[in-house]
Amino acid sequence: MKFRLTILLAVFLSFQCLAQEGSWASYLKASRAGRPMQEGQTLWVPTDAGLLEVNLESNSVSVLNKATAGLSSNSIESVARDPINGDFFIGTYDVALLSRPEQEEAWTVLPYPEAWAENSFNPMQSYCLQFDENGNLFVGTNQGLLRYDGQEWERFDQSNGHPFLGSVWDIQPAPDGGLYLASHLLLHYKDGEVTEVSPEQVGNQFLFAYSGGKMYQQEDGNLWFFTDIGTAGHYDGQEWEVVSQIGGQPFFQGPSFIGETPEGNLLVFLDNIGLYQYKDGDWEPYDIDIDEGILQLHFPEGGWVAVYADKVAIHRNGQTEDVYFNTWPFENSPYYFRNDANGQLWAKDGYNSILNLDTWERLTPEGEESPEFITDYSFGPDGTLWSVSSNAVYTYAQGSWNMYGPDNSALPATTGYRNIVSDGDGGAWLYVYNNGLYHFSNGAWKKQQHPIFGINYLLDMVPSDDGILWVHLYDNNVGARFASWDGSQLNIFTEGEEGFRYSMTDAFCFDRETGLFWAIGPDGIQYYDGQSWQQQAFAPGLPSAEYYTTLIVRSGQMVACSWDNVYIRDNGQWSAYSKDNTPLANERLAEVGLGAEGAVWAFHQGSRVVDRFESGIVSQDRQLPQSAVFSTLHLFPNPAREVLMVELAGSPEPGYTEILLFNALGQLQALDEQNMQLSGQSFAVPVSALKNGWYLLVVKNGNKAYAASFLKQ
Repeated sequence: MKFRLTILLAVFLSFQCLAQEGSWASYLKASRAGRPMQEGQTLWVPTDAGLLEVNLESNSVSVLNKATAGLSSNSIESVARDPINGDFFIGTYDVALLSRPEQEEAWTVLPYPEAWAENSFNPMQSYCLQFDENGNLFVGTNQGLLRYDGQEWERFDQSNGHPFLGSVWDIQPAPDGGLYLASHLLLHYKDGEVTEVSPEQVGNQFLFAYSGGKMYQQEDGNLWFFTDIGTAGHYDGQEWEVVSQIGGQPFFQGPSFIGETPEGNLLVFLDNIGLYQYKDGDWEPYDIDIDEGILQLHFPEGGWVAVYADKVAIHRNGQTEDVYFNTWPFENSPYYFRNDANGQLWAKDGYNSILNLDTWERLTPEGEESPEFITDYSFGPDGTLWSVSSNAVYTYAQGSWNMYGPDNSALPATTGYRNIVSDGDGGAWLYVYNNGLYHFSNGAWKKQQHPIFGINYLLDMVPSDDGILWVHLYDNNVGARFASWDGSQLNIFTEGEEGFRYSMTDAFCFDRETGLFWAIGPDGIQYYDGQSWQQQAFAPGLPSAEYYTTLIVRSGQMVACSWDNVYIRDNGQWSAYSKDNTPLANERLAEVGLGAEGAVWAFHQGSRVVDRFESGIVSQDRQLPQSAVFSTLHLFPNPAREVLMVELAGSPEPGYTEILLFNALGQLQALDEQNMQLSGQSFAVPVSALKNGWYLLVVKNGNKAYAASFLKQ
């Protein structure tokens, strides 16, 4: 089996004399793929990590998403081509539709009517696209079937279409020029009329989709309708039959994808059963050499194409070539940012592994005294790692693990161990759900004697260097409250006390350099200097009235994160970054972290996407003339292990070319000043000898400078 690496990764860079003002990089991993559309030797595959453009002649893959193509969303549900004018349409899950005329590159957003799209209780979500033979565009959404004639929108739902016309999850052309709709039932649309195709029940078996349905029309006219309750309907042109088992096994959800074999048999893939075909009235496994984790399968003439989260496998003439396109550098979906004593940023990457995002060092517990999984973790100033499992606390220092539990300490015999933070003085604070708060000091654990910790839920806690623990409490009867605990007394702040404002306490942190305790909320930012609270307004013009998940204050820099925006204050200036002005994914932000050298990482809720912002890389060893024109370059594979391929944008000048490599500190690591002739527009850079971590590659060619970041693993 041959292997090829094909990555299209655009990084947005802005430079002044090699000073990197800011660049965003997005790392995505697909978890689903929609129905492919083949046009000649091009196969379009919609995924939730972008649109894949598979070239079946060159066996190459390009990824179109927010970072690489300026799309308004990474989550692509469906694609379609206007049969009249050739315009190409993309249906996204969360930002309506995109279109571009044939032979053009620029995309235009086709919005839904405001009255539909701005329903905060039921926001519009797109599932599928289909044109009819007259060039009318139909969109399946969670609010029914939408029709667009090029000028106006029309909606069909339960109020004006059919009692069972709710969400429309799939659309396919019908033989009579109408459309089949996979809704709660299989329906038919033509000339503004919606009629029922599949029955609600056959005998005593229900054929009704509640939250997801899929359909497929075979070349021979057989119709299939799969529900989300473990049944499928098959119509052979005369009667409906219900299927509740495939290969002798029940299926409890709809298939991941449906297709048709070259022999004309229905093909389905179900996660709990596998790949099966319906042949001669019976189900049997489909024999094909595919790997685990397949997302989609398509059969171009003379072969097949399998789509995975990180590659596309193209099979022709008895040979399979794997074309890798993914830049996902993690083992799982990372979460829980924590900084160690050196300021380096770590994240959980799996149930029992943490990853250093500055050095790419991975720590996976091993040994009898190590945890089987990590619920929460924190680093002490001496480098000790404190971690918590469901019913024990584990420390890691100097290469060895130590465990504290109910058998060897005062910790309780329960499974509610939730949050742990270092106290900054060699100990740690532990919150046990429905039990209380514990403190490790002088070699022993001690339960904190205050009843409120046992009856209130501890939303968050942050220690300061003076022995104070700042806590966010929640009680069903009272609501949320903000307090400080010194080991003996609990001070619950009330509105106005010492200048306190509760509306500025969504997220909080302690800045060890200044000794100030900071908090942020919809009404602004405040800090506590040990005597009173002082408020600071957010920068004029930046959004307000948001909920904040993260606040970081370090070395004069401030980073805040709301559900929709990342805010960075550097040198007294605020900058706001959102899904609208950066490649940040559209999914709600969960948290941000700040690396040792200033890189900002962002995690999103419920999605396999991580964004990284890098600023402030400056080299004092070598500088380019201020008149230099800066362009971007593409690096692949990224992350790289042995060799990094470099592709220059535009038309490089032949002759003298200088290659500079900087580490995350802006220190020059390598320099090539040979009078080399570039072979075409790409070349290879060996990186196997580099330490793991982030690097900036700069290529000086004539009066142009090309620059991009990459990760060495």
